[in-house]
Amino acid sequence: MGLVSLQSDLRIGRGEGLTILSGVFYALHIIATASAARGCSPVLLSFVQFAVAAVLSWVTALFAALTCAATLVIQIPSPTNGYFNLGDCFVLLGAFVLGPWLGGFAGSVGSMIADLISYPMYAPATLVIKGLMAILAGLILRAFAKRSRYITGETLGAVCGEVVMMAGYFTFEAF
Repeated sequence: MGLVSLQSDLRIGRGEGLTILSGVFYALHIIATASAARGCSPVLLSFVQFAVAAVLSWVTALFAALTCAATLVIQIPSPTNGYFNLGDCFVLLGAFVLGPWLGGFAGSVGSMIADLISYPMYAPATLVIKGLMAILAGLILRAFAKRSRYITGETLGAVCGEVVMMAGYFTFEAF
């Protein structure tokens, strides 16, 4: 404990506690992986884990960059002192391709970066609103995909996602 604690009286602060908890969960991950992958080469398993993480990170970053670029490149001014753009297309596409969680992360981060450049006061709201929009759209598509109704899921997911976006910005503007 003395090596982890930064306090002279060996108290464990919040950061040290989270570090210890993280170490415990990482150890449990290693034990669970070892028991689930009996007979597999640990080096090969580690390589595959790193490769999957790298590809998912790259694709998520690509969707975030595409969302940001689509938001910034084409901006059609609106009468409400904002603008219309193609960024929502990439937010929804990311949710449909990457799934609700990675797509939500990519869409919200890409949109927030675009807002940091053009309308910084909206950036925190955009992070939350676009994330919720993509998560909802992705979850709706996933529910309809189980019934093999992709077009219905994509359409309903996109419409519901856009409604969440409009309601989110309306609420943000109201307060």
